[in-house]
Amino acid sequence: MIGSRESELRAPDFVEPVIGFRAWRLRDGEIVSPYVDTPWTAGPMKARCLRERVHFRPAAAPHEEPAPVPHCGCGIYAYFHPVDRAGGDPLFVRGAVVMWGRIEVHSEGMRAEYAQAVIFVEPADWRRRRELHHAAERVGVEVVPPADLRRAAARHGRELPKGLLG
Repeated sequence: MIGSRESELRAPDFVEPVIGFRAWRLRDGEIVSPYVDTPWTAGPMKARCLRERVHFRPAAAPHEEPAPVPHCGCGIYAYFHPVDRAGGDPLFVRGAVVMWGRIEVHSEGMRAEYAQAVIFVEPADWRRRRELHHAAERVGVEVVPPADLRRAAARHGRELPKGLLG
């Protein structure tokens, strides 16, 4: 029944992938996760628990469930809003991912079972632009000016509605 309490409690079923924003490091021509040194490749990435390599929120105990799980820091992380946390690091690359599968929503972002990089933001440093464009071409990701990030990301999915943000 539409409008019943039961329908209000059901989780939303998204047809489109969810957009998240994150950062990577550009290292030796590769796009790499900033905290666990996982290289990003063309196509989807599947999360797995890297309990022994996650320093900021390790699992309370090993688990067999696919990532992400509530009691662990595993999963592919992205923020709800564009990342501006480079801290002056010239190797930082900002951008957007599409996420799907199991998704854990938190106060500033989410952790997903699957993600794929879809947009990288062109760096201000002209010396790094060529390296980023080459890396982006290898993984099949578009590079856009900073002002175009949200608009370009919206071509690949949609951001979580405000009412679902943690």
